[in-house]
Amino acid sequence: MTSAIAEKYYRRAEAAQFLRERFAIPSSSQQLAKLAVIGGGPAYHKFSRYPIYREVDLVDWVNAKLGKSRHSTSDTDEEL
Repeated sequence: MTSAIAEKYYRRAEAAQFLRERFAIPSSSQQLAKLAVIGGGPAYHKFSRYPIYREVDLVDWVNAKLGKSRHSTSDTDEEL
């Protein structure tokens, strides 16, 4: 028998709400569904026919997409 560590999982609408509330990122279940088809979205798992997202995967996705900090709108990527 395998012991699983309890993790927080979200259905797609809940995952979008988590992204909006925790990170102030505009997100919807439709956007996450589209990203699941075309790629570029957070990692997810399937439970039966339902896509579910682990909280850690959502946080990792945000961190990977987050740009470098800037001090001015005139900062360019070369200067950072």
